[in-house]
Amino acid sequence: GESGLLGMVLDPDFKNNKTAYVYHTYAKQNQATNRVIAIKEEGNQWVEERVLLDDIPGATIHNGGRLEWGPEGALYVTAGDAANPELAQDIDSLAGKILRITPEGKPFKGNQKGYVYSLGHRNPQGLVFVDDQLYASEHGQSGHDEINRIEQKNYGWPTIEGTEKAEGLVTPWYEVGERSVAPSGIAEADDTLYFATLVGQRLQAINLKTKQVKTIVENQGRIRDVWIDETSIYYITNNTDGRGTPSTEDDRLVRIKR
Repeated sequence: GESGLLGMVLDPDFKNNKTAYVYHTYAKQNQATNRVIAIKEEGNQWVEERVLLDDIPGATIHNGGRLEWGPEGALYVTAGDAANPELAQDIDSLAGKILRITPEGKPFKGNQKGYVYSLGHRNPQGLVFVDDQLYASEHGQSGHDEINRIEQKNYGWPTIEGTEKAEGLVTPWYEVGERSVAPSGIAEADDTLYFATLVGQRLQAINLKTKQVKTIVENQGRIRDVWIDETSIYYITNNTDGRGTPSTEDDRLVRIKR
């Protein structure tokens, strides 16, 4: 299904400590479960060091799994609803949330409750900070995929989706309408968010000021993630996951000039 090794970030001091953090699914008492662990590069392999956060509900779908460092030094973690939508509104569950933890794996001070930073998420698949503002991409149901400006609020799933409104719940900053594109990884450059799409099979960009969307790459099949540095845009195709149409050279990491 959609479980496995789902997210990875390097420690801010990676050059010195060779440590990274991984979100992955594993079987715990015959139940899919997700956790965040620290791993260390030793020679030509990675060695597991410690568990930061365990018992994040898992399933064959909707596991979330993205990791991103915040400007305050916290690690942000996306968790899907584990195919149980009602968990997204349960403040005592880690499912359907964006979590915020310390590098030691403790709840970060100021969270809504415990590890929970925001709630009401279906399956967030991308995280990026633009200055001090966190953005997340999220798979909707029957379309209605979202990009949200994340704060310590309730983003509505499954009570509302798309352009629906309800008191105390956040309507998306941007949503695609009834035709799904399945947004995955996101990155930012020059006041523009770049987001990979799986069903949409494109790399797209949305202007943060005008919300105008344009296509950067197409005809490459499913695109899973995107990364940007000073000179280039990198993206990964994901056509061998059982849902794409792979070529003999898939999957690929592609670099294009900005």
